[in-house]
Amino acid sequence: MQVKQKKMFTLLETGLIGTIGALLFLLLHLPLAWLLGATTAVMVWRLGTRRTLAWPSSLRHLAHALLGFMLGSSFYGVNISQMATQLPYMAGTTVFTVVTALVLGYIISRRANMNLINSIFGSVPGGLNHIIALSSESKHMEMTIVIFMQTIRSITVTFMVPFITLHALSGMNASGMNNGKFSGEETSSVFVWALFAAVAAAGFFVGKRIRLPASSLTGPLLATTIVVLSGISPPPVPYLLLLLAQLCIGIHIGLQMKPGLLSGIRKLGIYTVASSVIMVMCSLFCAFLLTRVTPIDLTTAFLSTSPGGIAEMGVTAALVHADLSIVSEYQLFRLFFVIFVVIPVLQWFITRQHSGTV
Repeated sequence: MQVKQKKMFTLLETGLIGTIGALLFLLLHLPLAWLLGATTAVMVWRLGTRRTLAWPSSLRHLAHALLGFMLGSSFYGVNISQMATQLPYMAGTTVFTVVTALVLGYIISRRANMNLINSIFGSVPGGLNHIIALSSESKHMEMTIVIFMQTIRSITVTFMVPFITLHALSGMNASGMNNGKFSGEETSSVFVWALFAAVAAAGFFVGKRIRLPASSLTGPLLATTIVVLSGISPPPVPYLLLLLAQLCIGIHIGLQMKPGLLSGIRKLGIYTVASSVIMVMCSLFCAFLLTRVTPIDLTTAFLSTSPGGIAEMGVTAALVHADLSIVSEYQLFRLFFVIFVVIPVLQWFITRQHSGTV
């Protein structure tokens, strides 16, 4: 009983710290307050106090499922043939992003005098959980270093992209709250809500069963997309639920920065932050080029090509009224490319190198 009470207290403390951070960011009119405020507060509190914090994975999965539904809903009324015309640009921007990340990983390995494999896997954008899982299974990689680099990269991008989008590209106010309004203020029938709840749930469980990358998000996203492309109008996402989803995801991101990761690798952290900044700037340049050859606006193009997580980029896109369907297409394409092409190739490279044939 005492263990349960302690666990419950820890969860309440974590949620309270995240909420306080979100409210502070809101009062300071900082962008994505519920996501970045929660991330900052949990990270600072954990590193400063060294206290044990925890957050249920079920809440993160529910938040991802909600965002997956929201992103899938954005495909309603989208012309499939128009989506197909974006494939060459998706492939081009994805290859550019991956090659840039690999080059930066190589440079970090030389500058920080570290193993090339660790540096490469720590620099690859997307597929964080899969990369961490691989590093824990391989005896040729140092899991702590890979986790450290991926965490620093993820947090840096998560903070940089919304700030650039809201302050330099969108023309919205700094709070990014869209004056408190969101599409979720409309109403839908109970039947429609029940239908899409069942669709999202089915996508969640099927995605997990077939081991889709980031299945809690991509499963509902793909299932919802299939239904809306058939012509069924989806219900809007309530604004309050979107805020709660941001809070849950923000707390999860903040918990990734563990105190033990910082010992002895500050120099590597500096190089990782620098490489992440370069990646974001390269994405902005790539987005500019994309606007010259497609009708996509710069904000949508930037969020589509940014090396962040699909959940974080989706939330940002929703708040600045970017084209959610385009952002989802590009982010999904890169996620699947990294998981099903880049990581298998890197695995093959590791095997060949340590067998003495490379």
